[in-house]
Amino acid sequence: MKKKKGLKIFGIVVLLLITLLMAIVGGTYWFIQDKLNKIQRIDIKEEELKVSTKVEADLIDYRNIAIFGVDSRDDNLDKGNRSDCIIIASLNNKTKEVKLVSVYRDTYVQIEGHGLDKITHAYSYGSAPLAISTLNTNFDLNIKEFVTVNFDVVAEAVDKLGGITIDIESRRRT
Repeated sequence: MKKKKGLKIFGIVVLLLITLLMAIVGGTYWFIQDKLNKIQRIDIKEEELKVSTKVEADLIDYRNIAIFGVDSRDDNLDKGNRSDCIIIASLNNKTKEVKLVSVYRDTYVQIEGHGLDKITHAYSYGSAPLAISTLNTNFDLNIKEFVTVNFDVVAEAVDKLGGITIDIESRRRT
């Protein structure tokens, strides 16, 4: 009789553990799928990116990726948003070094179809493809990949990393 009671308790514990494990796996799957579904993908034709064959040959050992931070506060990452932050992540395939270079948003460059203008406007005029081709043609780069984030994503990332505390004191002039 005691043996049956012990097996019954053991069975209940195993069932609870299996249920808990399934809930954890299911919750993790749902969380990951939710994040992946928020990713917007854009198919860009390589010829739109204006990488010259000379630059391609010169930078064969480097993978350059554009990172755009746009001024949108919603999920619209298309035309009409200026790229307030432009960072080029340059990965050296041989040494595995990564270098980040910031391009100032007010840098004047030639933008195809728009003449001389601030680089921040390239994203606004033609979204990522025009911004990437502007970087490639003005700075002799081979960028074919990019990431765009909006203001809310940056704020969320700062919060996840512990946030920033700013103490503001009011000082009156006498």
